[in-house]
Amino acid sequence: MDYCLWCDVSFYQALTWNSVFGLTEPDKLCEECRQSLTIISGEICRVCGRMLEKTPKGFVDGDTCLDCIRWEMIWPDKNFKNRSLYVYDGKMKEWMNRFKFRGDVVLCETVTSEWKKLWLKECQNEIIVPIPLSGKRLYERGFNQSLVLAQLLDGEIKDILTRKNSEKQSKKSRSERLQTNADFFQLKEGIGLSGARIVLIDDVYTTGTTVRNAAQTLFGYGARSVSSLTLARGV
Repeated sequence: MDYCLWCDVSFYQALTWNSVFGLTEPDKLCEECRQSLTIISGEICRVCGRMLEKTPKGFVDGDTCLDCIRWEMIWPDKNFKNRSLYVYDGKMKEWMNRFKFRGDVVLCETVTSEWKKLWLKECQNEIIVPIPLSGKRLYERGFNQSLVLAQLLDGEIKDILTRKNSEKQSKKSRSERLQTNADFFQLKEGIGLSGARIVLIDDVYTTGTTVRNAAQTLFGYGARSVSSLTLARGV
């Protein structure tokens, strides 16, 4: 018998041939908690990976959401994409609050398997760069959630970006975030990026302001391609 890392309820592992022969890791979530998290599937925005089924109809034009259409108007010369694992709905917000703001880092074990599958499918050959926190935010939180998520993967991690102290994006409205074109990030000294293929790792993609500004910095220093992988995507 095992205990769910989220709700602490005891449960029995489902028996499969893979589990019997040790080919899969034991689940860290009970079935009820597992089913409460919505994995992004079906038709998605070609740019940001948003699940179109859960996006308001007036917010989509063909295979692209309006956020991404706006971004392509602001930065038309950069080929960028994001892919996310879960829909950032009510249950995922509960999960994220416990992980990110209450410091329950062990909770990451509940998403590791699916997170690795997404990485292997989308960007396993790219250099992994976690989105940094500002010094102030890192001091307040005690850890960088993006670095924790990056360390769950098996690729090469390079902590090459620094972040300036700035107002939290979560405190701004959607329109304010979309209008932001600030220089949030800078590259650490002595780093060469010419021709590099990079995937940025972050926890949540809402409007894309954070990862796109980080991508702009990396493109400016010669990166060949930049994409992002985030645990959750807002609806």
